[in-house]
Formats: sequence, structure tokens, C-alpha cells
Amino acid sequence: MTENKKLKIAFLTSNDARDKKSYSGTHYYMGQALIRNGFDVTFIGPLKVWDLFFGKVLNQLSKFFL
Repeated sequence: MTENKKLKIAFLTSNDARDKKSYSGTHYYMGQALIRNGFDVTFIGPLKVWDLFFGKVLNQLSKFFL
């Protein structure tokens, strides 16, 4: 038998994605749409500016090496 496993998603935002009032609720409703469509969402944030910069650097390095 095959198991129906939920796809795991890490949702990174510069604001709190669980707060409806933060960033006009855009991040909140995006996260809720992912959950409603069957994804296993882990909210990570709010991130500091340094964390965002480090993430961009890491992303570029992974593109270069992979």
C-alpha cells in the first residue's frame, strides 16, 4: 500500500506569518492556503535582516555548487 504523505514546506518570512495584521495579512493567508491544500507547513519567522542576507548568500552558493 502507498501512504499519502503530506509535502513538508518551511515558510520563511520577514514578518510573522501567523499574524493577520502583519503585512496586510498576505503572509498569513498564503500560509493558510498551503495548509488548506494539504501541505505540512512549518512557519519560520520573523527573520532579521542579517538572516535574510545569509539566506540569499546560501541560495546563490547552492545554485553554484549544485
